[in-house]
Amino acid sequence: MEERGGRGDGWTLEHLGLVAADLGAWDFDIAENRVTWSDRVYELFRVASFGHTVEAFIALVHPDDRELMTRTLTRAIEVGPDDWAIEHRLANAPDVHLACRGRVFRDGAGVPVRLAGVVQDVSGRRRAERERRDQDALMRAALESNLFAVVVVEPPGRIIYCNQLAADLLGMSREDLTTHTYDAPKWKHTDVDGSPLPGDQLPFGRVMRTGEPVRDVIHSLERADGRRLIVRVNAAPVKDDQGRTSLVVFSFEDITERRAIEDALRQSQKIEAIGRLAGGVAHDFNNLLTAILSFTSLARRHVHSPNLVLQDLDEIGMASERAAALTRQLLAFGRRDVSRPTVFDARALVAESVRMLGRVVGEHVSIDLKTSPAPCWVRMDEAQLQQVLVNLAVNARDAMVDGGRLSLDVDVYPEEGVVRIRVSDTGIGMDEATLRKAFEPFFTTKPIHEGTGLGLSTCHGIVTNAGGRLTMDSELGCGTRVFVQLPLSDAPVLSSQAPPPSSSTRKVRGRVLVIEDDPSVRTAAVRALRASGFQVIAAASGDEALAVARSQRFDVAVCDVVLPGRSGFDVIAALREEHPDVRVLFVSGYTNELPRAGDDAFLAKPYTPDALDEKVREVLAG
Repeated sequence: MEERGGRGDGWTLEHLGLVAADLGAWDFDIAENRVTWSDRVYELFRVASFGHTVEAFIALVHPDDRELMTRTLTRAIEVGPDDWAIEHRLANAPDVHLACRGRVFRDGAGVPVRLAGVVQDVSGRRRAERERRDQDALMRAALESNLFAVVVVEPPGRIIYCNQLAADLLGMSREDLTTHTYDAPKWKHTDVDGSPLPGDQLPFGRVMRTGEPVRDVIHSLERADGRRLIVRVNAAPVKDDQGRTSLVVFSFEDITERRAIEDALRQSQKIEAIGRLAGGVAHDFNNLLTAILSFTSLARRHVHSPNLVLQDLDEIGMASERAAALTRQLLAFGRRDVSRPTVFDARALVAESVRMLGRVVGEHVSIDLKTSPAPCWVRMDEAQLQQVLVNLAVNARDAMVDGGRLSLDVDVYPEEGVVRIRVSDTGIGMDEATLRKAFEPFFTTKPIHEGTGLGLSTCHGIVTNAGGRLTMDSELGCGTRVFVQLPLSDAPVLSSQAPPPSSSTRKVRGRVLVIEDDPSVRTAAVRALRASGFQVIAAASGDEALAVARSQRFDVAVCDVVLPGRSGFDVIAALREEHPDVRVLFVSGYTNELPRAGDDAFLAKPYTPDALDEKVREVLAG
């Protein structure tokens, strides 16, 4: 290496290496106090010449870095180690950062005689590091100030970051949280209704399986203190250069209180809707009772004509089944229990709801129904979808004060993976400003005391919680169209097991205690069971049943849930003090009593003699 002005023409391998690495070389003769640079060093220091002394070199270093440079050189010469490195800025270009590396060379006696090394411009790297630090700081500030809890997970599920809100929401420290996995058993992930949620159905499993974001997944988990939360989760993948998911970022919020409020609002709307339905239901029941009473009377007249009696009995049976279906529909619609999603065909539910919707909208509004020829399988709570239809029908009715047409269209779009229900009316419609506010809670255009402004917002919440979307299109004078879009579900798996043989062909022995306060139901149950070969004891109340139990033996107790004075559950608990091994079949017209039955069997009213017989046999066989 020669100093500037005496440049040689030889290109050594060392020289070529320095050029290729974009390095400048320097040499410091300690005895002569002379510094020699290659041409590249002049370029890096942005100077054409300098005094060739170590003092002249130090003067080119940024004032804030000179002391560090002097101390580094002095320590290397006097103490060691001989190899050293330092980064510094330039006095004439403060934004330029140079990396200087060198070595001390000593004579045989260990006396330092020279320093030599290289220098490189690292401004780009420093700038990138600074930008990365700024971005990291900005990202952390954004995550910490986020209104949502945020968790970052790396495969196969380890939590590597969480913001403070996530730690607070889950009831633990950030340090403790990052020692767990996303699907750890301690979280006890379940569906909102309490049913188990497999790992591959959790947002993390779905993102890892598909490589796509998931949005608005609602499920339940348990805090560190044991309190259960309902959370709404969004998750998105972060992919590496090969397109593989390297991280998953979650944002979630606690919607437990919001869901409770929504449930209360929905229940109040159910009560309001049932009030509207009462007149129509009374009309329907009076028709059914008229048919039952009429055919009962005709059967008595036809007692000597067996064929006519059978026809009359068939009519009574059909009218009774229609009454039972109407009762089940009202109980499902008005129930207060938690959401219980099932897979069902939306076509069937909408078709079954038309009669009830007719009572809601009144005789001045006609209803048209069109359904897809293909099944429209969806997974949600049937009663909640029915409530959506009722709320939309109420709005349509109020928009058609002079009468009109309500149209219901149910279609499936397999390529999109959705089922769409369109509810259209020929009412007055809405302008753009009203349409924008339509889903806002408490917004209503109805007169005071005639609307809560909660109908559409409740519908929106129900559909969103089911993983769907609710949209609306309307123009003044052109009616309104509401689109309920729900995820298409797989068809339910039907059992291929053959039905059991008819009970009438199988005689059985056993003593049955029937506890039923309604005389007609009690008599029918006793006669049906005796006809099947059972010995039957009847009791009209809980006290009478307990008195019987003290003196008689029986194998099965068939007990109504609703009894005068005390519930059927209380009666059975007391009865088991005398007969701890007794088998029990609870019966009730309220299907939401089913969970309270626990391990005991349950039969919903109304039931047929065959259904009662089969259930008692199952209990005895179990």
